[in-house]
Amino acid sequence: MNRKKWISLLLAVIMLLSLSVFAGCGKKEEPKDTTADVTTPSSQTEDKTDEKAEETKEEEEAEVEEVPLPDEIAITKTYYFGDASDHPEWKENWAKAMEEQYGIKFVMTYPPRSNYTEKINLMITSGELKGLVQLFTPDEAIKMYEDGAIEDLSEYLKDNPVWNSMPEDFRTMYEVDGKILGIPAGLTGDIFVRAIRTDWLENLGLDMPETVEELYEVSRAFTLEDPDGNGKDDTVGMTSSGTWNLQDIFQAFDARLNHVGGSSLAWNPNTGVWEDSMLKPEMIECLTYLADMYREGYLDNELFTNGGAGMREKMMSGLYGSTFYWYDWAVGGFPDGTKKNVPEATYGMIIGLKGKIDKNINQMTYSNAPYCLISGTKQPKEVVNAFVNIFFGDVAGHIQGKYGAIGQSIEFDGKTVTRLQLEDGAYAPAPSIVADVPGLTPREYPVLLQNDPEKSEVYRNKFLAKQDTLQKGIESGLIYTMTNKYTVPYSDAYATLSADINKIFQEAIVKAITGELTPEQAVQNYREQMRAIGAQQVLDEANEFLGVQSTMEY
Repeated sequence: MNRKKWISLLLAVIMLLSLSVFAGCGKKEEPKDTTADVTTPSSQTEDKTDEKAEETKEEEEAEVEEVPLPDEIAITKTYYFGDASDHPEWKENWAKAMEEQYGIKFVMTYPPRSNYTEKINLMITSGELKGLVQLFTPDEAIKMYEDGAIEDLSEYLKDNPVWNSMPEDFRTMYEVDGKILGIPAGLTGDIFVRAIRTDWLENLGLDMPETVEELYEVSRAFTLEDPDGNGKDDTVGMTSSGTWNLQDIFQAFDARLNHVGGSSLAWNPNTGVWEDSMLKPEMIECLTYLADMYREGYLDNELFTNGGAGMREKMMSGLYGSTFYWYDWAVGGFPDGTKKNVPEATYGMIIGLKGKIDKNINQMTYSNAPYCLISGTKQPKEVVNAFVNIFFGDVAGHIQGKYGAIGQSIEFDGKTVTRLQLEDGAYAPAPSIVADVPGLTPREYPVLLQNDPEKSEVYRNKFLAKQDTLQKGIESGLIYTMTNKYTVPYSDAYATLSADINKIFQEAIVKAITGELTPEQAVQNYREQMRAIGAQQVLDEANEFLGVQSTMEY
């Protein structure tokens, strides 16, 4: 298989759609609390009844030879205590404090965000950069491995008890063909939800919609029945930026789009097969639904020109009733932003619209960039194991990797983290080396803001609410986990045809929703164009990679 083509494609697709999984970069516009965005601890649900198996495991771990500590750990990342020029004294003092505690010299490199990728590439090429470097996206790790710039970590980590105790999703997040190309910064789950104006629902005497049919009626009422009571015809049921913020509607019709809502080539968790939803009768129904909403004015008629910023601004204007976007915007960004214009505005959320299907409707993705080991690093096994053991096997090490050194940025009594307040009223900055993992979250180790117990409680409640939402969604079957393996088809043909495929899809969708063509005509045109460019090979190769057979033909 021509992996380089696929790698080049993956890089282009992910970076083009600006959905980087790097925390704080790809989702830079998200309003996130530093104590939020962590998956509910799975370690609490492990089966501990088989005592004999546990004893055997302990005996095996006891036989593992302890890996000596390295002389130093070199770490390269952006947003280490802010951007490159921010807080220089904090940057220096954290490294010194960690060296004193662990007997290892910490060498920190922190290029500015604006040219981070360019800078590290130049440093790697010149041989200047060694140690662990955090990349923005997993496809960068794949490309660098193919170029010989980074190492496979499999052999280094195979006997590490801390690594082997981590959840499978963590250990396999950056595993390709059995090779571990990177260590995740954490295991942070996130989802899109439909943010919806609950004050409008209350004003009109409507219940929270649970199905696409109910959403249609609510959007109609939001548009026609003066939900804000100002006597003006100035409200719209919902807004969107293209199909990006309509994914829940496509999913409910079982006309699933890919992980960024940009193509109908998508892996279906209910069938385990890569499909093209444009070939399903459910897509005709979905496009008919959206075309009706567009024609009646219940769906923002500028959805194909809004852009992400335009969508957000419209929601916060107070004139639009709902959109499908990141969880933290539903509970923070949109309510806070809208109240500046409409003080009485309130929001709720829908985590999964039901329709043709009622399970595996909404996807949870992980957003933690990989730490990769630069080829030629001295004491590579020692470096990798020390990094894992300190930041994921030691509570104090993990806490300090997130929030800062004890006695500098935080106080830590073994149970509670207190972020220290500075003279100017701000709280001490954080290194953000790692993110939360199961068992090491604010649920187990609450985070307090010194001198502000009220705000501390608000942050904690937001964190717990998000984790409970994710857990309930998974338990109910509405939410499923989408790993990197299922985001882009592993296919040589897709590497060649992706630009044409995306263009053909977008043209069909726009024409069907705006009424230029009927949904049937748009789908037929799509089918003919996809057949002409040889898109069948994409489905066949993507499914072959998974060990299953395609179920559709163009």
